[in-house]
Amino acid sequence: MLVTEIEDTQLVNEIQQRLDVKREGIHLSDLELCLRKSYYRRLSPQPITPKQAWMYATGLGVENYLYPQDKPVTVVDRVACSMDYAYGVEIKSTRSSMKNFNPCKPHWVFRMKGYCHAFGLTTFRLTVVFIIPADARTWIFDFTPEEIEDNWQQEVIRRRDILEQALKSGTPPVPDFHQDWECSRCELSGFCLK
Repeated sequence: MLVTEIEDTQLVNEIQQRLDVKREGIHLSDLELCLRKSYYRRLSPQPITPKQAWMYATGLGVENYLYPQDKPVTVVDRVACSMDYAYGVEIKSTRSSMKNFNPCKPHWVFRMKGYCHAFGLTTFRLTVVFIIPADARTWIFDFTPEEIEDNWQQEVIRRRDILEQALKSGTPPVPDFHQDWECSRCELSGFCLK
């Protein structure tokens, strides 16, 4: 028997094509991390890397298996918000270890507070699926109305305005919201001047 390992570029290309969905308007997820990435993805989209394709496919596969229902969507203040599930649930998958795992990642909290504002909630459930070893943990986040409103007014609206202005002017926004780890995983890092 002869076994040959290959890179299945056809499958990766199919994943990339399925993920390459043009969205109208600004989504909450466009605002949670690097605004420059959101800007360039709209004006100069680049193919995602094979690693990104597998990461997205894994995350979406887990989400769609756990919650196959249609996602609730609403638009508030020109920001589209679509939760993973109707009752205030966000699903994340990670390759991180469960040991000492911190579910309070700033961009996850940003998004959950944003969904709370958009859907009139104060409690949100975060389920994190750990890939290796296969396991899951769920946390309940109870936010005060003030925390939700502050996040919306001081973060969401501000970032929306910056991205809208950048798209209108054709000038990329200053990269002041991104995490250091983002650049190393970004398909745009080759031409984005940080």
